[in-house]
Formats: sequence, C-alpha cells, structure tokens
Amino acid sequence: MDHQGPGNPPSHFRGRVRGRLSALGACVTLLLSPALASCGVGAPRTDESSGMRESQSVLVSAADEIQGLAPSDASGETYRSPSSNLYSCNRPETYDDTKEWRWLESRTVPLDDTQEPSGLLTAIQERITAQDGWKTATSNYNNGRTRLDLEHEDGGHVLVTLEDPQKLELSLVSACYYMPDYRYMDDFSPPS
Repeated sequence: MDHQGPGNPPSHFRGRVRGRLSALGACVTLLLSPALASCGVGAPRTDESSGMRESQSVLVSAADEIQGLAPSDASGETYRSPSSNLYSCNRPETYDDTKEWRWLESRTVPLDDTQEPSGLLTAIQERITAQDGWKTATSNYNNGRTRLDLEHEDGGHVLVTLEDPQKLELSLVSACYYMPDYRYMDDFSPPS
C-alpha cells in the first residue's frame, strides 16, 4: 500500500516521473554526444611522440642558427645541457597522470666583445622571424635589451638571454605533447 502525502506521491505518478526523466536523460545524451566527441571527451588519445620530435628538430635548428650568428669567443666552449629532459605540463612537476610532457634544453654560448649585445639580439630576431612559422612572442619575457622570446607556430619557444655581455644563453622549450610511454625527467635527446 502506498502512503500518500506531500513527500510521497502515488506509485503510478512516480513511475511516470521516472520514465520522463530517463527519456529526458536520453535526449540530453543524444544532443550532447557530438559536442562531447568533438571536445575529445571519451575519445582515446594517440601518442604524440612524433610531433614532439618534429618540434624538437625545429627548435634545435633555430638554436644552431642563433649560435652561428653569435660572435664566439675562441677561448670559451659552448655548453649544452648533457640531457634533454621531459617535464610535466602540470603542477607539481612529479604529477604525471595526464602523460603530457614538454621538452627542455639549454645552451650557453661564450661571446667575444666585437658586437653590441642589443645589436646581436636584433640580428637574431630578424633572422629567425623571417623564417616560416616563427614570430616574436608577446610575453613578459621580452624586454628588447637583454631578453627575447621567439615562438614557433607549433607552440615551441627559444628564449634568448644576454644577462652577461660575455655569454648568450638559449633555452629551448617545446609545447606540451601527450606521450603515455614516458615519465617525468626521462631523457628525450634529439637524434644525433
């Protein structure tokens, strides 16, 4: 026997409400399915290691070219980070459940004193941004005197720093790529 009251409607009414709610749920699901699919919700992600390799190649080429523009001091030697590590695109860096990584490499190039540092930055900016896919990034990193942020259309950056007139520092930073087979700080060295 059904107990009727303000908080307990008759069973035939509850059945109709449940039927309408499940029909409404089915309609919402059908309507949102294309939108959810287009957002990638529920769709399996594919490994983007090849995209990371392409980006890495573009960044290394730009850094090599920049290094060639720098008047190098014969008494110094170019330092290149011994490994090219992967870092999480999330915070904290050790949290790697999303498997999205960015690649970092750094170089320090000793300079001689034959060229004005700001002139060197201008020459670097003009040369790299004249190439397809490159632009000067609109970031707080740029100051026009000692720091330059060059951005590639794939989201990678080459940060050029002249904090000391005797050395040029290059930091290569890729965009984030989904690579499920890698972990935080894994080496991802460019092919030699």
